[in-house]
Amino acid sequence: MRKEKYELPPEAIREMIINAHCHRNILDESCIQVAIYDDRLEVTSPGGLYNGLTYEEVMNGHSKIRNKGIANIFSQMGLIEAWGSGIKRILNAAEKYGLPKPRIQEFDNMFRVELFRKNSLTKRERIDFIDELELGRRRDGESSEKGRRRIAILN
Repeated sequence: MRKEKYELPPEAIREMIINAHCHRNILDESCIQVAIYDDRLEVTSPGGLYNGLTYEEVMNGHSKIRNKGIANIFSQMGLIEAWGSGIKRILNAAEKYGLPKPRIQEFDNMFRVELFRKNSLTKRERIDFIDELELGRRRDGESSEKGRRRIAILN
C-alpha cells in the first residue's frame, strides 16, 4: 500500500487552522488568513492572546478558549484531542518532519503561526544547478538578462 508523504505535516496545518477558529476574536471583522509562500505557510487570526494569557503560558500548553461553542463542536467532531495541546502538536509535527521550528507570534492584536518548509536543495546543490543553467544558457545563446532572472529565482 502506498503511503503519502507530504512536504508539510497535515496534522500541523489542521491544528493551525483549528486554533485560529477557536481563539480568534469574532468581534474583529478581519478574516483568518492562510498564506502560502515558497518557504512557509502562515495562519494569522484576528485577536491577540485572550484574557491575560501570556506567550510563555501558551508555549507551555496553557489555553484560554475565546470561542467555546466552536471549540466544543471541534471537540465533539474529534478534532481537538486535549485543551491547550494545539501549539505543542504543531511543534512536534514539525520536528517529526525534520522542519525548522515554527515561529509563533502575537502582534498588533493578531496571532500568527508560521510553518517553514525544508530547504529542498543544499547550498552545494543550488550552486551546481545554477552552474548547469549558466552553461546551458551560454550553449543555447540565451540573453544574459534572461539567464540572470532565471538564476535570481533560485536564490
